[in-house]
Amino acid sequence: MNEALFLSRLQFGWVISFHILFPAGGLRKSNGVPPSMTLWDAASPVQSQGFVPVGALIMLPAVLAYSGYSYHVFRGKVTAETAYY
Repeated sequence: MNEALFLSRLQFGWVISFHILFPAGGLRKSNGVPPSMTLWDAASPVQSQGFVPVGALIMLPAVLAYSGYSYHVFRGKVTAETAYY
């Protein structure tokens, strides 16, 4: 068995063991939130909630455009023979 395959299986084994040993790590009872707090108490103001979608509508096209541009610039420069993995 080559070293890369061995390390891949070892890493997978660690992930599986962690999830078996700690299945409900995020679901513990004492999470620091008072029982009297409701979802509406914890929510941010309406003005703040309106800012997030506006930011997403501006940034998402910018990120997609930049990703498309970078794929366009680097297309055909890496082949299976020149890859290092």
